[in-house]
Amino acid sequence: MHTASLSHLAPQLSRALQTVRPSGHADEGFVVVSVPAPLAPAERVFAAGDSGQSFFWAPARSMHFTAEGVAAEVSAAGPERFRDMRRLIGELLSSVKALEPQAPMPRVFGGFAFQDMPPQGPLWKGFEAARFVLPRTCYARTDERAWISLSVGHRELSDPPLVERLITRSVAWLEGLLAQPTPEDPRQAASERVSEVPERDGWGTLVGAIKREIEGGGFRKIVAARRAVYQLTPAPSADRILERLAQISGDCTRFAVRRDGKLFLGATPEWLVRKHGRELETEAVAGSRSSREPGAAALLEASAKDRVEHALVVEALLRALGPLTTELEAPPKPGIRVLRDILHLYTPVSATLREDTHVLDLVERLHPTPAVGGTPPAKAHRWIAEHESEERGWYASPLGWVDANGDGQFVVTLRSALLTSDLAHVFAGAGIVAESDADLEFEETELKLSAMVNALGAS
Repeated sequence: MHTASLSHLAPQLSRALQTVRPSGHADEGFVVVSVPAPLAPAERVFAAGDSGQSFFWAPARSMHFTAEGVAAEVSAAGPERFRDMRRLIGELLSSVKALEPQAPMPRVFGGFAFQDMPPQGPLWKGFEAARFVLPRTCYARTDERAWISLSVGHRELSDPPLVERLITRSVAWLEGLLAQPTPEDPRQAASERVSEVPERDGWGTLVGAIKREIEGGGFRKIVAARRAVYQLTPAPSADRILERLAQISGDCTRFAVRRDGKLFLGATPEWLVRKHGRELETEAVAGSRSSREPGAAALLEASAKDRVEHALVVEALLRALGPLTTELEAPPKPGIRVLRDILHLYTPVSATLREDTHVLDLVERLHPTPAVGGTPPAKAHRWIAEHESEERGWYASPLGWVDANGDGQFVVTLRSALLTSDLAHVFAGAGIVAESDADLEFEETELKLSAMVNALGAS
């Protein structure tokens, strides 16, 4: 992509905005003007952002979005956060007018913390219990075409110099990208694992406590989580990490959230929900085996422990969705999701809703699934909050987008890391059931850490 090919964007955006004359009673609304744009790697578009507030969304074989800056934002916390966010997002998007019907529909991007209150520790500072953003600028692309969209408030439209600055900044965001990627840092990347929580002994204690709870009859499964911290020298750029994740985890959904100097990103194998109209899809991804092990697929399918762990997830999904649907389909036996270093038992679930239900109502019903929380889900959720020594923050949480129709897509933020300066905090978890062995579960978390660790250039 050459900067010369972008010379038309600023005049087009300016002309489109000049057609808008908001009425006095609509001064709180927004207009979104979109024009076709050149194709560019979405990873580099994300890395070029300089507002400190960015979002990257790249499912396999689907439209990619890079959202930069904030035109408007909404946040919520507490037990009613999903319902509060549904109302706030609805109010926000009802005030948004799209000027180009052929462009992708305006949407808000964001996510939720694992628990319903904002993370309290310094690690996740700036990441609320729930936060969604109408971006100032959004770059959307498929394999064939791309759009750049600019969101402008009605009040801002009365200040032409401000509007021109917004247009110039948005186009400059793309113009900063050269046809050739920035050369790799010639220094050899070095890394060192500087800490992990819990360490192996602490992990054994945690797993033992969970198994005692299961043996006591209160639970069937609880998911335990770990965090490994790496010091990176030099720190890799966001686009390099996301490009490596595409190579390592090509069938996963890559995501990234930049918040005030922190970067949360990953490549997750698990959808929480995709909803369009009355049709929805979700999936169970639970039960794991190293793909390097001879006969790994057959061993995974034959593992009673993994089949039980997986079945609990499927049962919970069907139970949560059953009252809302007229058709609910899942294969009787799981298949195998093949990733580069790991295999998972996998069951896709599709459904037709009885009525058009908002995607956040579905997110509320499904989070946390037993794949990241446990069974019974609500009780396991509380146990994790009370007994895990570390806040999960936005790890293992719903993240995605919502549009004005109440449609949207959300993933579970697995295989993820939070980057703070030259430190990478990498997260992984394992489902603990009655048959679990602490040492084997620890090795499973090490395997799950590996994709992100490799993408960071760490070892």
